[in-house]
Amino acid sequence: MADFSAKRILAKAWNITHKERKNLFWYGFLPSLVSMSVGVVIVYFQAELLLNSKIFRPENPKGILEILSPIMKWATSPEIPTGVVISMVILVFLASFFIPVFCQGAIIGMTQQYQKEGIMRRGIGRGFIHFLPLFQFSIFKNSIQPFSIALEFLFFLRFLGMGALFILEIIFGLWFAFGIFGLFFFTYVPQFIVIENSHSGKALMQSLHKASLFLPETFSLVAFFIFIELRVLFNVFVIFAIPAITISVGGFIAHSYIGYFAEGALMLLVLVISAILSGTLFILANVAWTLAYLELKQISLEEGTDKK
Repeated sequence: MADFSAKRILAKAWNITHKERKNLFWYGFLPSLVSMSVGVVIVYFQAELLLNSKIFRPENPKGILEILSPIMKWATSPEIPTGVVISMVILVFLASFFIPVFCQGAIIGMTQQYQKEGIMRRGIGRGFIHFLPLFQFSIFKNSIQPFSIALEFLFFLRFLGMGALFILEIIFGLWFAFGIFGLFFFTYVPQFIVIENSHSGKALMQSLHKASLFLPETFSLVAFFIFIELRVLFNVFVIFAIPAITISVGGFIAHSYIGYFAEGALMLLVLVISAILSGTLFILANVAWTLAYLELKQISLEEGTDKK
């Protein structure tokens, strides 16, 4: 029996990701594109609401309707097809919930098939079959992610004010600690759902058990992915920063139709490049965790009652 190696798992996952990029590309690119599009908008409005709240503007705070009024005025102007704009916004928002879940199930199923048969076929069927339990888990997972917890913290802080900071720090500190615990010990839940056909509640317990039995192995893989994600986040930051600086320096184009077109095209290009980077990481992560799950499952079978 070969010892578990996170480095070897990641190397194998990268080889599969690269070799089968034609089959896997859209399963990473689409969820990343819609998630980043919605994420950028959410972060922007959260920042606007916070900066215009009574914390930073105690004398003249702005409400959400005042902040949204310029956008609503633009969206309802005669030259803008309001119905199309609203439909597109709703469609993208819903897609950010459903597409990542579907694609994750497909990637896990395709990776399992590749390990078993050496051939990777389309995983559309696996994505549909296991969509509901994966969606249930995604809602739970999103609620305990540090990013989501930070947004919720800012939301309550904005409305309750700095006087509630101490209480909010305690509540959200405990929530954050549970989130870190959950993200670590529930990391194998998607694999149990797709590979073992477990429902979401049972998969949570199975993943907790698996991660507890293989703490060093799970921790080593988590550590590798934290490092990889930090590098990707840095790359994305650089990609966003360069055009932002360029536009700031070249402000002469800012107030013309050519300027608006150039800015829009540049933002779209940056979004696509960022989605490609993020999508590659999304594929790599799901392939790697599936390979790790399959290997740890084999170790459990070989060791019998030692790690059952």
